[in-house]
Amino acid sequence: MKFLGYRWTDDSVIPTKLQKEIDDILEIDLGELRSSLVDIAHNESQILQIIYTLGIAVIMAENKVSKKRKEKFEYYTFKVNRTLSSTQVKISMDTDQDIIDLETDLRLLNAKLKFFESIQSQLKQKSSNIRTLMYWEGYIEGNR
Repeated sequence: MKFLGYRWTDDSVIPTKLQKEIDDILEIDLGELRSSLVDIAHNESQILQIIYTLGIAVIMAENKVSKKRKEKFEYYTFKVNRTLSSTQVKISMDTDQDIIDLETDLRLLNAKLKFFESIQSQLKQKSSNIRTLMYWEGYIEGNR
């Protein structure tokens, strides 16, 4: 067999040098893990601030879209010099550039919000994995 540049013939025994090299590769530095956990907590707090800000922006954009739709509905149903059918009003509102622009902005804000929420989820998962690894290392150290 051959692994990491080591050769051996007996498949049931791993050479001592290879075993030591593997142990060195798998060694965990708890200080580094704690530092990573602090960094993750800091990054997560920044992400939460961004999510909060985006959440407020989404609510404000939804309100703008709602107000603009109401304005345009009143305009197309009451202020146009000719009478429009309900289908014509709907078509007019669906093709109104002001509404389209606001809805595009709203979709963009929602996409940004989902992106940052996914980052937050990944940070939480990473934090959980590091904590689990630290607990496991503590358990292993206690049993040695």
